[in-house]
Amino acid sequence: MSFTMLSNGRIHTMDPKAPQTEAVVIGFGKILATGKARDLEDQFRPTCKVDLGGAMLLPGLVDAHVHLFAYAQRLEWIDLDGLLLEEALSRIAAAAKRIKPGEWLCGGGYNSNLWDKVPDRHLLDSVTADVPVVLDSKDFHTLWVNSALLKTIGVDANTPNPPGGSLDRETDGFPSGIIREYASALLQGKRPVIDLNRRAEIIEHGIEKLYSYGLTGVHAPEGIAELGALQKLQRADRLNFRVSVMLPKEALPMAESVGLQTGLGGEWLNVIGVKLFADGSLGSQTAFMLAPYENSADYRGIAVVAPEELQDQIARANRSGLAVAVHAIGDAAVRTVLDCLEAAQEEAQRWQIRNRIEHLQLITKEDLPRLSKLGVIASMQPLHCTSDIDIVKKHWGEHRGYAYGWRSVEQSGVNLAFGSDAPVEVPDPLQGIYAAATRKRCDNTPAGGWQPEETISVTSAIRAYTSGAAWAAGREKEFGTIEPGKAADFTVLDHDIIAEGPESILQTRVIGTMISGRWVYGG
Repeated sequence: MSFTMLSNGRIHTMDPKAPQTEAVVIGFGKILATGKARDLEDQFRPTCKVDLGGAMLLPGLVDAHVHLFAYAQRLEWIDLDGLLLEEALSRIAAAAKRIKPGEWLCGGGYNSNLWDKVPDRHLLDSVTADVPVVLDSKDFHTLWVNSALLKTIGVDANTPNPPGGSLDRETDGFPSGIIREYASALLQGKRPVIDLNRRAEIIEHGIEKLYSYGLTGVHAPEGIAELGALQKLQRADRLNFRVSVMLPKEALPMAESVGLQTGLGGEWLNVIGVKLFADGSLGSQTAFMLAPYENSADYRGIAVVAPEELQDQIARANRSGLAVAVHAIGDAAVRTVLDCLEAAQEEAQRWQIRNRIEHLQLITKEDLPRLSKLGVIASMQPLHCTSDIDIVKKHWGEHRGYAYGWRSVEQSGVNLAFGSDAPVEVPDPLQGIYAAATRKRCDNTPAGGWQPEETISVTSAIRAYTSGAAWAAGREKEFGTIEPGKAADFTVLDHDIIAEGPESILQTRVIGTMISGRWVYGG
């Protein structure tokens, strides 16, 4: 039998009973022992010794909210993130020249909050009139399309707004080219088909990129087609990455009929529960608020589903033994979700289900204690905070006391699980830890951090990417801390960001990612 020992580094276990250790011995993909290097060497006689050279060793970092296929696909699409309008149009024009007949030009990442002009179909028509163009906004809650795309999907002035969504319109009622929220269903079944093999290949390439960020797994809201692609990778022994899937709400009837429950799956692929939606997003001004948006007398955003329908979805899922992960950004949406979870609490307790709220960007002081009382997991994304500072001020004004309130949530006794919402934000946990610990952007602004009373420690932020994420997936016995019996999943950094503090994070690099005892990056 061969064993490997890792030592001579700053090993942080994230186990509160023994926060640090001198060495770790692994074998068969598992952690076998922790302790003093000399003792472990005498006991195991390791055939391979990894000298960490003073580097920081952590449990493998897990991103608790990644749209895995969308992120991987975005790597192949045109990227408009951070571009000015003129730059975006120039990039679109260049990309359109490479599109083959019958294909659509796809891209995303644009942020119209940075522009002095509202995007519409005419702007896209000016650079590519014949190729159908569909572009996701940075927050994934708005589509920007051209006239060719509208014609392809058969949308015109007579097309009504679908439930839970809307089409921006010109003065004559014709769609302007901006499609909001659930109105994106108008494209369903009309996009060029991506077969299962190609879908699996795209995901596989995306996972390879995630290794470089130190990630050993993700929690992924995915569709049925993406679940099929992940299963294909697993069957072919090509899924060396831990993926916990949130099924779409459309899968709920199927899950009920076959008795599918939270936890189904194995080492590499398992089901967390069902992803549901309560509102839209801040960037698209569709987050559902208790008070009107700034500069509006009565507009409070969009509740994409009626409260009684959401309550029915949650009750059905929990009754079947499925947890829910509910997207809620505005404080009105969060309150609605809490009301629905409270109504379903008996079923959740019966199945020992861990329900989640995804994003939780704004909560009132009155609702904060309800999170802990109901045992809700707070799945939050630190980079949303630093990206949204300016638009929070613009659209929420003074109604932002508990916006992105990580410390308040943590102190109320709620389990935090951090992620990125990639491709909305970059899936870099180091940037996320920096944002959580400083409330500053990567350019060190604003000075002193935005609403710094809501910062948390570097240790707490790491915990949200390790043991917190493992708990949120119901897999805390398998990974999340460096303890004997758990998976040999590690992330290696060239700086000890706990000892050196948050200002060291931006100079820190991932130098190794290990999954189940095998180096998948660096090492």
